[in-house]
Amino acid sequence: MASHAHASILATRLHALSSRLVNQEYQSSVALPASDPAQPNARYPTVYLLDANWYFGLVTDITRIMARCETFPETLVVGIGYPLDEPLDDAFKQIWANRSRDLTPTVDHEEEREEQEYVQRPITAGGAPHFLQFIREELIPFIDNEYRTDGQQRTLVGHSSSPGQSDTWLALSSLGFSHGAGRVPHPRSRTRTSAPTTHPNTLSRLNTRSIQNDFFRF
Repeated sequence: MASHAHASILATRLHALSSRLVNQEYQSSVALPASDPAQPNARYPTVYLLDANWYFGLVTDITRIMARCETFPETLVVGIGYPLDEPLDDAFKQIWANRSRDLTPTVDHEEEREEQEYVQRPITAGGAPHFLQFIREELIPFIDNEYRTDGQQRTLVGHSSSPGQSDTWLALSSLGFSHGAGRVPHPRSRTRTSAPTTHPNTLSRLNTRSIQNDFFRF
């Protein structure tokens, strides 16, 4: 098969961040607002997005179209993902293993065994405290230094794949985030889903930092 270049999204940037707190290299994908070149003094709300390997394109396109329609403020979208490439199935399993570490505040050994069997690679759960430290102490300062962010308007968006991970969202208030979570079908079962969220999507009301709409339901 002939080799082809990857498709890309306009006006985006890619950064590699090696975290000393997690001992993990992260891939940060940043989508710039349309007015960025023309307004050098503007500062923008920031949407931090989990599972960026899966959802960065979707969230970037949605926020840009809504801003163009003047139903949503222009924002920086900052995707938090992992530097993985093809083959797609291997990448998916490694993302699942990494997020099972980063998004779980405690260790559930039975769940850990099930996840390891599913992705066929080691999983160490309970890494959410270090992941939140990475966001607070390494990622946010980097983004604030590189881009014109409004430090008073940050939102973190993502979904939780197990009931225990909902505790992670409760820790976000210490980071100054509004936050939203969705529910997503579990890939190993037709019937198993994540716990219902108590924090519907925040994106449509960034300017007031309220949690109102039901916009993201992955």
